Amino acid sequence: MEACGRGLRRFFEKSTLTVSSNQRDRRACLEWVLALTAAAVSVGLMLWVGRRMWFRDDVFDFLVGREAGSLESWIRPHAGHLQVAAVGLHRFLYATVGLDFWPWYYLPHLVGHAGLSLLLWRTLLRRGSDGGVAFIAFLVVLFLGVSAFLSSIVIGGLIALALLLWVAICLDGEAAPSVRDRVLVAAALLVMIVSSSVGVAGVVACLGAVAVTRGLRRWWWSFLPAVVVYGAWYATRGATAEQGRMDWGNLAAVPGEILRLLGNSTGRLLGFDGWGVAAGAGIGVLLAAGLGWLAWKRRLRRVDLVFFFSFIGYLLMVGLLRGAAGQPVDRARYAYAMILLAVPALVPRLRLPTRWPTGGRVPALVLIGGLLVGVNGWQRVLKTDDFEAWSLKGRVAMEVLGQALQSGEPALGGIGLRHHLGIETAYTLTVSGVRQFLADGWAPAPPEPWPGWEEARPRLRLVPGRSDLAPAVPALAVSEGSEGCVGMEPGNRRRFAVVASGRFHLVGRRGESAPVGLIWRDRFGVFPREVLVAGRMVVAAAAPPAGGARLEVANRGEDRLRVCGVVEG
Repeated sequence: MEACGRGLRRFFEKSTLTVSSNQRDRRACLEWVLALTAAAVSVGLMLWVGRRMWFRDDVFDFLVGREAGSLESWIRPHAGHLQVAAVGLHRFLYATVGLDFWPWYYLPHLVGHAGLSLLLWRTLLRRGSDGGVAFIAFLVVLFLGVSAFLSSIVIGGLIALALLLWVAICLDGEAAPSVRDRVLVAAALLVMIVSSSVGVAGVVACLGAVAVTRGLRRWWWSFLPAVVVYGAWYATRGATAEQGRMDWGNLAAVPGEILRLLGNSTGRLLGFDGWGVAAGAGIGVLLAAGLGWLAWKRRLRRVDLVFFFSFIGYLLMVGLLRGAAGQPVDRARYAYAMILLAVPALVPRLRLPTRWPTGGRVPALVLIGGLLVGVNGWQRVLKTDDFEAWSLKGRVAMEVLGQALQSGEPALGGIGLRHHLGIETAYTLTVSGVRQFLADGWAPAPPEPWPGWEEARPRLRLVPGRSDLAPAVPALAVSEGSEGCVGMEPGNRRRFAVVASGRFHLVGRRGESAPVGLIWRDRFGVFPREVLVAGRMVVAAAAPPAGGARLEVANRGEDRLRVCGVVEG
């Protein structure tokens, strides 16, 4: 096997300008010009379509509470996965451009996707794919409709996929690898496995392919760094992450979810929505039959096994970690990775009928390829445009909130922007995270008003039914009654001073819901909330920074109510 270092150079030799024939020289030059032009058009088109794009919801997890000097910040699970590369990129961008999203956070994903598509094209040619088929596959991937939400594809996934293409070539061959080859592969596998879940599937697939083809004796120590590092991380962090656990009691749902992902992703690739489990089952049977036939004919090399195993392993991973947990698997990022893993496994096997005349091959490629590229390109533009409008709503809401907090408006730090305020694009972000952005120099400037602002303001101050948003300290000044409580008869109305950010209790008759009116008054206005109390209700309250807030409690039920300003226990 040629050395991996020389392999990267020779990787690009096929149909390059070093070919002796002048005709081939011109053809190779034209191929590169067309490929680079298509890549530039793809990046430019998406930059224009997504010019008002903003952060996707869980990207904020890479920005809040992760400091460069803290190991915990680098290895803390994100959605149950280890994603060191994404943390590094986002922390660098945050330190340099802050929250100026466009084009700084968007451009790396677009350029990375275009670069990965070019690398995939050269991989297909190196594996002996038909030149026309390989170029069509490159264009389809470049304008892939299911990759419309590129801001949701973490940069680590692009890195892992690119390294997998290179490692698969390095592992293919019968000659003993040199020490340099093994070191390079070990480094690539380590980067893959700490970058994304795609990298985990890729490393497992590489290990399985080497083991099946009796090459483990030559390559085993190249896998040690990746296995040891990921094993230690999973034992200490990943196994305890909420989204990293498998629901063993729901394994029966996994096959159906895998087939649904397979059917829907293939349908979208071909321009048909609504494909589901039945279509996925048919496609799965065809893929299994094809893989079995290749194995029976002994036409599977190690590089084939790497891509097939990666594809199968990724489907299983999504099914086990997401489908078994009841989470949707029909998402853009899952379909994107699945297709990128399937292309190098399937495309080298595709051939137009050899009996077709040359004059018939070109029209067939143009017709089939043009339809696939057009369908995916149009989907990508439409979906990116839709996602841009959705993300803009989140940006407006968050910038309005940021301005309010900057002006001193009170709010509990643990309030979730999505769960409590309805800001859909801020899945993991809390008020404390927004305050951190402000402290780091963020200057919010909402491009338009937020229609839901007035409805959100009472929720910033009062959160009924939650006991985990504030420390166990008195929120109200209650000076009469026992245990810091005051009794209120039906129809009674009392006003209390809000003395701290904390919790207070509303205690009514157990088993019966009684209406209680809460009216918060501070220098920013009057904010009413209506709650139903059955038994004991815990209410978290925010203390205003300037003081002077009052909370009015009205007992509108038919039984006695107690208001307690001290949390018991």
